[in-house]
Amino acid sequence: MNIMLEIAEILRRIENLIKVGRVSQINIDEKKVRVTIGELETDWITWGSTTASGDSEWHPLTIGEQVLLLSPSAELSNAIIVCSIPSVDFPGTAPDANVHKKEFSDGAIISYDKATHTLSAELPAGATVNITATGGITFSGDLHVAGNITSDGNLSDSVGSLARLRTNYNTAQYTTISVGSLTSTTSKPDV
Repeated sequence: MNIMLEIAEILRRIENLIKVGRVSQINIDEKKVRVTIGELETDWITWGSTTASGDSEWHPLTIGEQVLLLSPSAELSNAIIVCSIPSVDFPGTAPDANVHKKEFSDGAIISYDKATHTLSAELPAGATVNITATGGITFSGDLHVAGNITSDGNLSDSVGSLARLRTNYNTAQYTTISVGSLTSTTSKPDV
């Protein structure tokens, strides 16, 4: 083989080892994307994840998202997406050394501030939160609710339960005492 051709092939392989491109198509069912690099578009390739074992995470890429490709053997047909790279179109969140933050395209933000020890979840209008914990949920600390509380079960504290208070109220016996023009109604407490 001609030495110049060999050098050209080596340079091509070095150049193809690591590439930066933009997601152009997404196949959610196959968990694969196509990436454009200049005028070139890759075949369907896989994107990486923070973990893919017993614990896994699903976070699909977005069309237009800038990504870093690693191509084993310098063949783009073998490429995998290693990570996303902030860009002008998708700049990422504002940097703060103390805050781990996730921002979603619908406006939801989940963050933890190590300096203030604050976990925050800001959801867009109309959003809901569903938690299923068949073993129960324990809060330690004060709880403030700025809104109504609806329950399908009983509410209790260290003194008693709302169901018992309702029973006491609904079964209380009232006594009316009239003296002249004054009338007083008292209830007999259920002890």
